[in-house]
Amino acid sequence: MFGSHQTAEALATFERALPAEATAEGREPVSRAAFLRVVSNELLELITYGPTYQRAVADNLRTALRMFKDGRGEEFAYWLDQTLDGAAALRGTRDAEHDAGETYVTATSWGVSYPFGGGKPGVTLNVYDWDDDVVNDMGGKGVLIRHPVHDGLWFADMAEAQGYALRYGLIKRYVREAAAA
Repeated sequence: MFGSHQTAEALATFERALPAEATAEGREPVSRAAFLRVVSNELLELITYGPTYQRAVADNLRTALRMFKDGRGEEFAYWLDQTLDGAAALRGTRDAEHDAGETYVTATSWGVSYPFGGGKPGVTLNVYDWDDDVVNDMGGKGVLIRHPVHDGLWFADMAEAQGYALRYGLIKRYVREAAAA
């Protein structure tokens, strides 16, 4: 889609060109800020020309961008899902196998949590980020941005939720650095 030297300019162009949000029936509206967070946090290395560039992911994202810009919420949601599924498939299955004995940490700036309760068994996957630059409802700055695809998904148990988050690159295994001798 663009070279690494063009990343900031491309994201700024998306910011200016896209409407405030896209809506699709049966889903929460997706804000421009949330969509751009997905692009910068999860897809940037796959859509930037170079050794990690993946044409299929870039093509799907181009289509999602066009649908978002044209106000075609249903189609946007479909193509965003296709883009994220394609990116997850490229990560391979080596990291997708959850191990209860492992420690996991976030892999992007998205925060990830798994609250229990709420009157039903299982866990809900919460995926969120904070933006200090956006004016909030109280006139100050700072808003919580929820992931447009992964936030709010319900899983039977913690292992299933972590396996999903691992597959989509939201978390990664914690690896200790070797102690200096």
